[in-house]
Amino acid sequence: MTNEIEKSKYCLILKNGIRFWIEEELVDLIKISIKSPGKNFIEIGNEFVGVSDISGIFSLETMENLRREKKGDWKCLRCGEWYPRESNKCINHEW
Repeated sequence: MTNEIEKSKYCLILKNGIRFWIEEELVDLIKISIKSPGKNFIEIGNEFVGVSDISGIFSLETMENLRREKKGDWKCLRCGEWYPRESNKCINHEW
């Protein structure tokens, strides 16, 4: 599973919470399919997904940021460095 996620660049999330890790080429095909009139379903691997069930398609970076925020980490707005919940200040800046 790790190798699969490393190769993938985007996460397609359905409204029910199911996640599909997909590569950029598939994102482009999905965008075309969604815009096609009368297209109700798209095929992802061996699954068929209703277009109306898609919550969004997010980059790997966005998903990683979300994971860190849920864990309690915080990001310095000045330098962009991430810090654990226990840390209360950025080591790159004096406040």
